[in-house]
Amino acid sequence: MTVDDWIARHGDRALALLRSVLRNAEDAHDAWQETFTALWRSAHRVRDDVDAWPYIRRTALRKALDRLERRRGRAAREVPLESEPASPVDRGVAVEFDFAGLDEEEHLAIVLFFWGGRSIREISMHLELPENTVKSRLFRARAKLRKNLIDRGFAP
Repeated sequence: MTVDDWIARHGDRALALLRSVLRNAEDAHDAWQETFTALWRSAHRVRDDVDAWPYIRRTALRKALDRLERRRGRAAREVPLESEPASPVDRGVAVEFDFAGLDEEEHLAIVLFFWGGRSIREISMHLELPENTVKSRLFRARAKLRKNLIDRGFAP
């Protein structure tokens, strides 16, 4: 498969993910372009017989995290993932998460934990915060997201 094939097959999905994470259409489009430019440069690493979506998702999330960190005014510091993070939702239903109710700190903690696959300790070191503060932000963010999903009829 070529990058053009990936764009045709996964481009809209990647853009929706980036919009959800970044909460800014212009940033999402820029991150989308950065994602597929990076994929074009490294396309030789992906086998043709393997689904490219996990690779595309991981690349898109890293580009989004870089943008979020730049927004915070901090230099981006790479904390390598030890394994491929699990997909946050995979129930055959496309759910676009509404992060509008989260403040910037809760949003960043959720993105790093669930989509970035980072541990509480890694997030704590990355954001230069105590681990308990990270746990509190994750707790509050999950409660807000849960309420949003219940209000939209996606959860009991």
